[in-house]
Amino acid sequence: MMTWYDDAMRTIVELRDDQLAALDQISAEEQVSRAEAVRRAVDVYLRERKRDVLRRTFGAWGHKKLDGLEYTRAIREEWDERERGLRQRRPD
Repeated sequence: MMTWYDDAMRTIVELRDDQLAALDQISAEEQVSRAEAVRRAVDVYLRERKRDVLRRTFGAWGHKKLDGLEYTRAIREEWDERERGLRQRRPD
C-alpha cells in the first residue's frame, strides 16, 4: 500500500477498450484497484526484462573455452608478474 510520503508518480495511460475490459476483470477477480493491477503488471514486466537480459548474456564467454577458475588464476598470475617487475625496478 502506498502512502502519501512514498516516492510515487501519477501518470495517465491510454488503454484500448479490450485492455481496459481485461484490466477490470483482473481487478475484480483479484479484488484490487486498477492502479494496483497496473503496478503488479509493471512489476512482472520489469522482472521479465531483467530475466531476458540475464538469458541473453548467460554463457557469453562460452566461446573462450576457458572456465572461470582458470581465467581467475591466469589474471592473478599476470598481476603477480607485474608486481614482481615493479619490485625489480624500484631503487632500494
